[in-house]
Amino acid sequence: MTSLTDSHLTALANLAANGGLANLTIWEQIAFLHHTAGDIIHGNNIFLLFHRKFTAWVEGLLMEANPDFKGLFYWATHAESNPHQWGPDPIWDHLGKAPGFGSIIGGPLENITFPIVPGHSDDSIVRTYNLSDTASLPPFVSAEVYAMAFHDFAGQGFGLGFNGGWAQFIQLLHFNFHDVQGGQMGTFWSPIDFLFWLHHSNIDHIYHEIQGTWHVMNMPQDKQICGNSYLNVSSESFSAELQLNPSPPHPNHSTNNLNLTTPIPYFWEETVDDVQFSAQFCVQYAPAVKGPPPVPQPSTSPAPAKRFTNLSASVWNKLFANRTPKERADAEAEFGDIVARANEKIDVKITKSVPQARRRRGSSSV
Repeated sequence: MTSLTDSHLTALANLAANGGLANLTIWEQIAFLHHTAGDIIHGNNIFLLFHRKFTAWVEGLLMEANPDFKGLFYWATHAESNPHQWGPDPIWDHLGKAPGFGSIIGGPLENITFPIVPGHSDDSIVRTYNLSDTASLPPFVSAEVYAMAFHDFAGQGFGLGFNGGWAQFIQLLHFNFHDVQGGQMGTFWSPIDFLFWLHHSNIDHIYHEIQGTWHVMNMPQDKQICGNSYLNVSSESFSAELQLNPSPPHPNHSTNNLNLTTPIPYFWEETVDDVQFSAQFCVQYAPAVKGPPPVPQPSTSPAPAKRFTNLSASVWNKLFANRTPKERADAEAEFGDIVARANEKIDVKITKSVPQARRRRGSSSV
């Protein structure tokens, strides 16, 4: 990932070279919004709430464009985290396959170019691995890791800081999928690849399930929404926004900490109170279901489970561009500890056969 300043300047230069926002497709405008808001909507506790609004908004745009479109679906990747499961998943027949550090093959975005988005030399969608080489593919975040995150954090609520709560830890886990895919998915331009929407629908589904658990636990509201926000985290994008709009984004907002009155970035007329629950967008989540079985592989037995690894240096550099070395070290250490303990659970089962399965189905608006 490039530095925030270089990336932001490149985006503005690309925008000017392509005739401005009015000359972009709606798909490119969506990606441009996410990119320019990158340091506002990541690295603080607005992350889950912004992306809930963002995903529902785009879902609505798709339904408006095509009345036959019934809503996004989520891909429960934690249910098939091992590469021998997700590698041969039939989903790639629909979304394009990565041939190895090059443009995807197949799917609706094959041979579609996006000049506004840095990527391959021909501006096509890129994923930086070879899907057919299952043995070299890394794992996705497993159910064990998510369970460990809940055990350590979710019982205390949303969380108070970057390296001290469930919301931030889930944000770190979510970067794994982006990191594995590489290409545009490894940058804040990620919404240009349709994989982004399957992934973020899944992250939102996980958040939705945790909120249901908090309800059963009688978790107080002030613990369900709390912690830091983009207002008390150094942000070049938000500083630029304030230069254009010196007035507070929302008249009822009076604190920099996250609460129900915190405005949603780029949807400034809405606050956390408007987006806290998926039901506010008329979204319901169906249980994950098995799809068609993958094509049988030559091997007579599936490969053993792979241990989950830490995030790449590029992810940590991106998230901690405006933080101290100690803050980064503390976050990496805490994240590494959770991953190590989750891997202990994986190791116990590593000699057991893991059935091949595909679990997904999704969010639908009603």
